[in-house]
Amino acid sequence: MSTFPSSLDFTRAAVPFLKALPAYLRDVPGEPGLKHYGTGESGHWAVQINQQVAGALACLAENPATLAEAGCTRSAGELRDLALAMVRYSLRTHCTGDLACTDGKKWGRHWISVLGFERMTPGLDLLRPYFTADDEARLRALVECECDYRMGEYELVAALEASTGRNKPESNIWNGAFLLRAAADGFLDGAASAAPLVERGTDYLVNGLSFPADAEDDTPVLGKPVRERFVGANFFPDGALDHHGYLNVGYAYVCLSNLALLHFSFKRRGLPRPTASCATCARSGCGASAAPSPTAASCASAATPAPATPTARPSPSRDGISPGTSGATKTPPASPAATSASSRRSRPKTPTARSTASASRPCAANRRGSKPASNATRSPCSPPRRTGRRMPPPRPTPHATRPGVEARGRRPRS
Repeated sequence: MSTFPSSLDFTRAAVPFLKALPAYLRDVPGEPGLKHYGTGESGHWAVQINQQVAGALACLAENPATLAEAGCTRSAGELRDLALAMVRYSLRTHCTGDLACTDGKKWGRHWISVLGFERMTPGLDLLRPYFTADDEARLRALVECECDYRMGEYELVAALEASTGRNKPESNIWNGAFLLRAAADGFLDGAASAAPLVERGTDYLVNGLSFPADAEDDTPVLGKPVRERFVGANFFPDGALDHHGYLNVGYAYVCLSNLALLHFSFKRRGLPRPTASCATCARSGCGASAAPSPTAASCASAATPAPATPTARPSPSRDGISPGTSGATKTPPASPAATSASSRRSRPKTPTARSTASASRPCAANRRGSKPASNATRSPCSPPRRTGRRMPPPRPTPHATRPGVEARGRRPRS
């Protein structure tokens, strides 16, 4: 029997949040059709949380029967209306909109400005059939603006070390996914052709889960070998990720979650999954095998403009069972990876690209312990090997004192 959480399990987990939700929703003065979750400011965290809660509400509203079974006292229609009000707040406070956020500023056109939209995508797809013509026009203006920034002003970079400020695995993936989805939905058919968006979006994805060996990889992706699209490696040959200045396992998995969002976005639209995301995920070694890897030609088909508004929504599935199946067994959703027989995962087991320089700039995880020379063939984020030499005991941390106050941990003198 499968232990994968069902839609009912997820809905039950959300019920306490739904009960607390009213305390964190805010009305917009003079705009009765708008609401925002949290502070409503223009900073990217405030923008993201509003968008992500809107996406979650839209998904919960898709199955009224499950809401009732989970003990939710709110109706599906109420949750959907809240989600629409929050999305409309995001659309109108974007730099293309007519309102400012609560801090008097607008949001948009920077490296992380589309992350909230990416994570809201499943809910946004469900809400668009309820959009007005004004909503669609504002969404199109937002997408055009953000695509223009990623096609021109924003520089595509990648590097192994976080200290360079150019280690960008996750952001390259979500920015590339945004361009590919915009091309697939035909947002820019009046302003620019979709082909440049697909081309640039593919470059972003190839430089997401990128490795040093990609610099010599001849695997074709959308008509070009990987080496021609390669800008830099974000991952060391052993899979270590020096993100935010430490061995960041969490962000390595977040990269896969962003690829999963793109994978299922294209699946919902009935389009072949983008080649770049499949090849990238195969290279990561996640080990899953879904459908056969699409070809470069099928990725190019994603550039074909689709209707601005989805004409049909897939019926919701429960317990991980796709509609129309017998329901005898529950299976988790497929992974975004689509590996092929000629996987690009096979790389020579050679020392890291900076093996001879590991002593010069080790990262925080390698600054203590054995001498760097003994770890020359390991990535800078790998724990140091033990050499038998005992480490000195840690020095006591001095606690600051001020007149009249004793050091922490001591009783005041009588």
